[in-house]
Amino acid sequence: MTAPGGTLDERVAALAQDLAAAFRGLIDPLTGPNPRPTRVQSLLGIDKTQSWRLVKLMALENPFEAIHESPAPIGLLAIVSSAEKIGGNAEAAGLVRDVIQRFDGMLAEFPDGRTGLNAAVAAHVPKAREALYRDARRKLAQSMAQLLGVRTQTRYAAGILIPSSIDTVSVDAVVLTGYIGFRRLRSGTKPIMFVRQPHDSVPGTGAPEMLTLDGERDEDPMRRYMEEFSTLPASGIRLQPSGGQVRMMLGEHEPGVNEPVTMFFGQRLARVLTRHQIDHRVYDLMNMMVSSSSDAVILDVFIHESLYPDADPPLLTVEHAAFNPQQQRSCFEDDSFRVDDSLVLRPMGTGLDRSSSEEVPGLRRMLESAFARSKADPGEFRLYRATQVYPLPGFSMVTWLPLPKGASASS
Repeated sequence: MTAPGGTLDERVAALAQDLAAAFRGLIDPLTGPNPRPTRVQSLLGIDKTQSWRLVKLMALENPFEAIHESPAPIGLLAIVSSAEKIGGNAEAAGLVRDVIQRFDGMLAEFPDGRTGLNAAVAAHVPKAREALYRDARRKLAQSMAQLLGVRTQTRYAAGILIPSSIDTVSVDAVVLTGYIGFRRLRSGTKPIMFVRQPHDSVPGTGAPEMLTLDGERDEDPMRRYMEEFSTLPASGIRLQPSGGQVRMMLGEHEPGVNEPVTMFFGQRLARVLTRHQIDHRVYDLMNMMVSSSSDAVILDVFIHESLYPDADPPLLTVEHAAFNPQQQRSCFEDDSFRVDDSLVLRPMGTGLDRSSSEEVPGLRRMLESAFARSKADPGEFRLYRATQVYPLPGFSMVTWLPLPKGASASS
């Protein structure tokens, strides 16, 4: 038996090893070596799930997965009792009980018991980590929905990256964002749907400009509201100036409580991204803040065929709310704000052939309209898509674009 001690990982690995060895000493004489779950189930009279978990524990392919999948101590003790009833060796049973007691003691070290231990070992069990993260995100999304009084079934966002028509070093981003199945959960809530950032520079100065989808100066924020693709009439949107910004908000009474609506917004940010490496900056990025609670988010990235050849696909991360795109865009290696790097932008081919989505009705038609208004041919763009269930509200989904070496001065 392994002497306890060391780091938590070392102790968990040792516990798994000792549990596996002790149970093999008890069970193998009854079933023969390497028993199948059905054999263990019928002989010990335990259920299918318990027998599967016990066999996996004894196989010990991954000590952390073995502990994560293991029956609880009380279930393991019941298995020992069943083995004794059919002739299991008493000394071997006593050894197993000693190890189970260690298991129980380790669980007592965590305030949340088994949940806490599972969270601690999840980093070594990818399947367990995703299950843990998904459950945590679900609980957070539900809590935030109740706190804010609003909930969205599906949040949609797209970035269409187009070479600038003004110079050869900049990239425009057509940004689309939508709320599908948006509900007000109680009366009186006035959620912010969109914020106008102060990109009001004079054309030709090199700073980003905020434009409409048609490429005109964005003097009226309501021109961003794509009413033809929304079920909420524009009269339901209110504008509220605040601190140099203009917030697009819902009024107090429209839509009514638990009345699902769809809203889409679109705009063009001119010269907002860099096309080539500058100084030591080898990445540019697009930042999407998940501002409200939603059941799922779909993120589309359309990249013109002449841009970002190494972004195939782009990298995607979830970053902490303190993440600052302007400061961090040149620091991909700095992961101090990183919450999750397991999301993947999947290649969906060129053009709009695979752009439809059951979660976003009418998406293909809306994208066709956005490309037409932006005077861009969708056949010249490659599409990447990511989907996440219960995205973290208040955190950012960041698309990282590797910058190729090239020209550094405008034409």
